[in-house]
Amino acid sequence: MGVINNYIDSLYKNDNSQEILELKEELKEHLIMSANEFINEGYEEQDACEMAIKKFDGGSEMLKELYFTLKENKKEIKEINKVAKIITRISGVMFIICLITSTILTYHKTVNYIYDKPFTYWDQVNSNISKELNKIIKDKDVKKDIDSYKDDISKLLSSSKFNKDVIVMRGYESAHKQIGETYEPSSILYTYGKDVTKDYMFMNGETVENDRGQKLYYNLKLTKPLYLKIYENTRVSAIVATPIFFIIYVVLKIAFRKKKVKF
Repeated sequence: MGVINNYIDSLYKNDNSQEILELKEELKEHLIMSANEFINEGYEEQDACEMAIKKFDGGSEMLKELYFTLKENKKEIKEINKVAKIITRISGVMFIICLITSTILTYHKTVNYIYDKPFTYWDQVNSNISKELNKIIKDKDVKKDIDSYKDDISKLLSSSKFNKDVIVMRGYESAHKQIGETYEPSSILYTYGKDVTKDYMFMNGETVENDRGQKLYYNLKLTKPLYLKIYENTRVSAIVATPIFFIIYVVLKIAFRKKKVKF
């Protein structure tokens, strides 16, 4: 079958890509099979091989088309691999960035540094509100006279001194009803503002005893400064994104390793 081997070797000499080598191997098997058919019909091996090649040459245009298709596919695969490599590198870099960011932002000294200033400010706001409430309820019955002083509380909290800080305030007659963010509507004496479910600071407070020996207990939802919202959102995003980028990076690395692509 030397004639067939020489013919196969003459095809696409300058292209030693894996696709072309596989194509030549399939071609060789096809020509040998065709030659064997001619041999079974009584032809000599040399003649059978030449006839098989001649018969195949009728499909040379198809071979050329197949060759160029393979070249185009190879080009497309190369481009896809290039994009995939870029994505892999980006995911690796993003994993490192997110890991470092989440580590720094969750470090206890960082957390303390970020929250110390707003906590000091919130405590001061709470203290100022308590002092002003002391004046309002000084001679009032906290529970029975609520209608006589609730408008004064509303004016206080909506004033320029507090309106940018106070989102919600709820007043209670006893401490045990005021503790925590869960509450029974029937236990509330007074409510100021519209409730929110995120981006606020929750605090408890109380007045000193008034002339009747009573206190007004309350809780507050105070606004968070913009930088604190950015910090909290960035921290959560970094924590969530870290494993996601790690998984993407590992999956792509494994996929490339199976294809024996080095990068």
